[in-house]
Amino acid sequence: MNRKYTGTGTGGAAFALSVLLTTMLLAPAGCVPPESYYQEGQEELGQVSVFEDVEEAEQIALYLDDDVLLDRFLLKRVFYDMTLIRGAFGGEIEALLNIRFRPPCKDGRIMIVFDEAIYDTVLAGEYEDWTELNDRYLPYDVKTVDRLRKVYLYFDGLLDYRTLAGRYAALPHVTSAECVEPAGDSANIYARRTDTGIDYLFRAAWGACPSGCTNNEFYYFVCENDDAIFVGYWNPGESAGPPEWWPAARKCLPEKLREQF
Repeated sequence: MNRKYTGTGTGGAAFALSVLLTTMLLAPAGCVPPESYYQEGQEELGQVSVFEDVEEAEQIALYLDDDVLLDRFLLKRVFYDMTLIRGAFGGEIEALLNIRFRPPCKDGRIMIVFDEAIYDTVLAGEYEDWTELNDRYLPYDVKTVDRLRKVYLYFDGLLDYRTLAGRYAALPHVTSAECVEPAGDSANIYARRTDTGIDYLFRAAWGACPSGCTNNEFYYFVCENDDAIFVGYWNPGESAGPPEWWPAARKCLPEKLREQF
């Protein structure tokens, strides 16, 4: 099942140029796009379609590390990988062109719960322990739910709200802090950094979504160096058990989905 596409051939100059021009806009230094893409051991692919959704690559890269701010080098790496996967395999696996990344947090806000002893101080604007974080990440609005001692902070810009919530959760007198997750179940792309690159698990899902998708298909890719390896496909509803590569692919899933698959 494994099929490998690499970025070290000699053809496809138009495709290479489009990737190069886009990645030059993403960051001043980092990964250098390939001159072409071709299937290893076979004829050159020539020009293939270009993945142009930089915003999606930004979101994927944003949630790949533990930093609140976007790593521009990581963005270029993700854009490169997604271009290669969709460009090389999207022609025969249409689902790869339709599945889009759904960020684990939404609305640019986090929810903080304070303990009862300090909540009045927060309401009075006298809670000083969050000053450093507020000065760094600049929330533009604050809303409260007094009966639950909840405070919602609203932010602009490209931030990893899951990691940001963790920073606020570590403050004194904070009972909990978390980002606001999107409701329901859906298709998605799950990515995970490894010692050698990034693994991508594309999940096609339908039937009873968003309450709970009853039909699922998975496409697993391993990207390292200039290569994209299609490791395999799995439909849980049509097989007695997972393939041998599933334990590695499963690590890409969030914890709650690992219990399901």
